[in-house]
This record gives sequence, structure tokens and C-alpha cells, in this order.
Amino acid sequence: MRCPTLSDLPPPPQGKTGWPWTEESPQLPDTMPDGSPWPRISIVTPSFSQGQFIEETIRSVLLQGYPDLEYIIVDGGSKDQTLDVIEKYAAWLAYWESKPDKGQAHAINKGFRKATGEIIAWINSDDSYIEAALAKVALFFLANPLFQSIYGDIQTIDSESKALKEIRSHPRFDLAKLFGWMRCPQPACFWRRAALIEIGSLNESMHFVFDLEFWIRIGLKYETAHIDVTLANLRLHENTKTSTKSIDFDIETLEMYSRLCESYDLPISLIKKRGNILRLYNQRIGTQLRNKRDNAKARKYFLQAILCNPLRAKNAFLLVNILDTFLDSRLSEKLLRISASLNRAGAENGSKNTGNMAVL
Repeated sequence: MRCPTLSDLPPPPQGKTGWPWTEESPQLPDTMPDGSPWPRISIVTPSFSQGQFIEETIRSVLLQGYPDLEYIIVDGGSKDQTLDVIEKYAAWLAYWESKPDKGQAHAINKGFRKATGEIIAWINSDDSYIEAALAKVALFFLANPLFQSIYGDIQTIDSESKALKEIRSHPRFDLAKLFGWMRCPQPACFWRRAALIEIGSLNESMHFVFDLEFWIRIGLKYETAHIDVTLANLRLHENTKTSTKSIDFDIETLEMYSRLCESYDLPISLIKKRGNILRLYNQRIGTQLRNKRDNAKARKYFLQAILCNPLRAKNAFLLVNILDTFLDSRLSEKLLRISASLNRAGAENGSKNTGNMAVL
């Protein structure tokens, strides 16, 4: 389907202006610059009770001006205004449904099974694409045939769609960094259908970091590139999973890294990081549990963090954390504040010494 124009779509709600309400991307010509057809792009939107945001998501997909779009929405049985919004745009959807599912990854996989595009992505029902994002993605894939997956930059927005911050992604895909702290910004990620078929679908047993696990599996097999443009808006609001369930994210991340370390023939760069990664997440989970006064569970995670690298000098701090869970004290927090103060003092003294040397 060629993307509709602004005049084709229903009028925006009262008071909504700008992209994608009263502005649209330019309509692209029927063929690419080399004369070949534009590759079909399939976009899947998983949805559940995001009726206040989903219309902006839908319009940001449909108003891309792209010549061959396949848009699929898989709703989990919303009871708010979501279905009214979807039905308003149903004429431009390749497929949509609204029925209970087993979670977000399951919903996305259902959409993937319907998708026929050469390029595939998903965009959540509270996020949105930037103008002409799909054209930039298709042209990059055309110019770089060796890459099977790409990721761009994102902009964060608030619940009122006000721009908050531009977030530049890591300029070079680094699997060793992805296996730890680097994140591919999900709304700005795209991959070829061939990679999805080879790698397999999202892990439906996961609910929080299935996207990261998927990108690690892709990175273990394929070349991935960064496209240096902003492609999508990531919405931050009080009901996002990252805002409400941080400890669940960390627990699932720890389980994922443990499973990957056992299940895959990893490069030596990742094997070397195993102890540090597992220690980090055990410590983070233990700290959150201690703050919730769940001291017995906290001790278990602090002990696991020590066992990841028993000879590590900084394990003394973890032992203090364990002591805190018995005494219900905050000695570890006091030590952190003292350490931070010493570090600041050292930095200030170093700066003064550098200045004196410059004068001399």
C-alpha cells in the first residue's frame, strides 16, 4: 500500500497541530534512485490500553509518504478508546486484531507472522516515527547491502509530545558493549526479513528485555550499522514499564545474561565480561531489595555478586551491604557518600595542582 496523504486521513482531534497531525512527509516517487522498486516495509504496533497515544503512533506511520507500506496492529484486548482509534484508520491497515495475548513479545511475534515486507520493525503504541524516517531507512539499506540490521537515533518526548532530549546512539555497533551497557534504541531499529527468519522471533518468555536479547542474537550473527539520523520519538511517561518495574528489568536482564553465557559459543570479548556483568546485576538487584527491606533475598544477591569474582578487592563493600541487611542499617550508603566526597576532593586538588603547574 502506498501511504495515504494528509487529506486522505480523518481530521486530527481538536487542538492537535504539527507532525503528524497537520503535517506530512513528502510523497516519494514510485521507484528508488536506481530505478528499482522501493522495498516493502512492514511495521508492527503492539498495543494495550494506550488509547491516549496510539493515534499519534498510527498517523506517524501512515504519513511517511512511503510507496510500499504494510502496517499491522496487534492489540491485546484494550477496553479504553484504543479500538475506536484503530477502527478509524482500519482502511489503511494490512491487518489488525484485538484479543488477549501472552504479553508484548507474543503480540509482536503475531504481527511478524503476518508481515511480508523485506524490511521489518515494530513501534510501540506510545512511541512515534519522525517525518520521512522510512525513506531514510530504505535508502540506507539500498546503499549498504551487507548490513542486515540498522539502528538510528531517537528523541525523547513527554506525555504531551513535548520534545525532551535528543539521544545519540553509539556510533559503532559493538557487541561487547551491547553485552553490558550499550542499548540499541528500539523505536529506531530495523532489520531485513532474512535476518528475522534466520534468528527467530522474540523470546515470548521474556517481558522486559526481549528486545535486547533479540539484538544480541542478531549481533552474534550479522553485521549491524548505525544510521546517523533521528528516526523516532521515545515517549517517557509514568506508566511505562521502565518507570514502574525497574527491579523486574534487572532480574530478567540477569537471567538473560546467565542463559546467554551458558547457551552460546560467545566471542572471547564477551566471555571476559561475564563475571563483571553478572556481579553488576546481582549487586543492583540486591540494593533494590535491601531498600525494600526484603533483606533475606537481598543477601542472596549480594552473595552471588561476590561469588562472581571472589578475589575482587571491592567485595569488601558488598560485605558491608550484607551486614546492612542484618543490622537494618545504612552503613553502605554512608561509605558511598564518604567515597564520593573523597573523589570530589581529589579531583579538586588535582585541578588546583594542574593549574599551579601551568602557572609555573
